[in-house]
Amino acid sequence: MKKVSLVQQLKQGEKRCLYMFNLYLVIVANIIKSVTHHAPDQNLEMDQLQKQLRDKIDGKKYLLVLDDIWNEDPEKWSRLKKLLVGGAKGSRIIVTTRSLRVAEITNKCQSHVLKLKGLSDDDAWSLFKKIAFEQGYADSTNSAFVEVGRQISERCGGVPLAIRTIAGTLSLKKTANEWHSFKENELAKISQIEGEILQILKLSYDHLPSYLKHCFAYCQLYPKDYRIEVQALVQFWIAQGFIKQLNQSQSVEEIGFGYFKDLVERSFFQEVGERYPWEGLTCKMHDLMHDLAESVAGMESSIVDSNKIASDVGEKCRHISINPLLIPSLIPLFKGKKLRTLLHLH
Repeated sequence: MKKVSLVQQLKQGEKRCLYMFNLYLVIVANIIKSVTHHAPDQNLEMDQLQKQLRDKIDGKKYLLVLDDIWNEDPEKWSRLKKLLVGGAKGSRIIVTTRSLRVAEITNKCQSHVLKLKGLSDDDAWSLFKKIAFEQGYADSTNSAFVEVGRQISERCGGVPLAIRTIAGTLSLKKTANEWHSFKENELAKISQIEGEILQILKLSYDHLPSYLKHCFAYCQLYPKDYRIEVQALVQFWIAQGFIKQLNQSQSVEEIGFGYFKDLVERSFFQEVGERYPWEGLTCKMHDLMHDLAESVAGMESSIVDSNKIASDVGEKCRHISINPLLIPSLIPLFKGKKLRTLLHLH
């Protein structure tokens, strides 16, 4: 079972879940919003936010899921735990992380640490071939495709996202020689080190047309686990000049939505609903895909949140998204001479 699947099952199995994704000020505000369904006053000081949180959870049984945590500061974890001790007996805190250090800090009892494993080779191959042969270009009965396909799927480390993404890339290649070339010339360059999966995902990014690369990198502006409004996203792409209208038979919006569908088919987005027309359609990015977007966007894009204040943003930054709780820190942003996007997230 992968980390995201575990969290989704927990969310479905509990009527009362609180979600938290960043430390520290924004987190307290988000927990209060989850419990009360109302955002706290943005002018409240930290002490006031803490008191609100204690009052809301006092004597109540809760399940708090902290998803994809990277903060390794023991002092911050100690302060956070003190805020949550007022819950009723049976309250639980579940932390998901890719950092063993975080697991050690947050839980002194190692028997409570569950290390999730990837898919078995057979399950990985089953998922791979379902996607890789979907377009009909590759022949699923051809032993040459099957042999090299199995070898590629095994290199994905049992991670469903990596399997889906690589399979989606290969589904557009028509010969077994192209698959073999991908394995020998590109996949072989990836060393067996930590971060290997991100390198594998990068291969699929490298195979994107240039116009889709720009569109994908722009999505770094959305925080992890953020539900993205597809229609608004396409409008942002249009405003940035990423959409190329080569003929008049389609509107620029239709072409942009086609770009989005291309990225969905390659597994760059997930949790996409079935909806047409596409007004109101939303999607999310997998955490690893967001990491990839951050990597390829480089210095051109940045999120200003509790982990990065506005003054930390470089003058070369072109695209910035901001958390509404941190508006007082925005003044330094306007020193950036190349700023083209200032995205205010709700």
